[in-house]
Amino acid sequence: METIKKHTLCRLTDRFVEIETNQYIELNGEEVKLNIPTHGVSYMNSSKQRELLKDSDFPQNIKDAILKVWGKSPTVED
Repeated sequence: METIKKHTLCRLTDRFVEIETNQYIELNGEEVKLNIPTHGVSYMNSSKQRELLKDSDFPQNIKDAILKVWGKSPTVED
């Protein structure tokens, strides 16, 4: 059975982002959340963290949304 990962931007400011990932399965045509711990990660809007975000496995639309809020320049020093 294949799992479906869903990412949620829990907090997004011009300084940082918190992203939660939950896993689901499809059962009888409905998505059911698996009872496993939520995976959370955060990134600061610094040069190094921006690069880590760009290289991450998150879907491009998630990365684009974060970078749109962050703008073109880091707001936090490394």
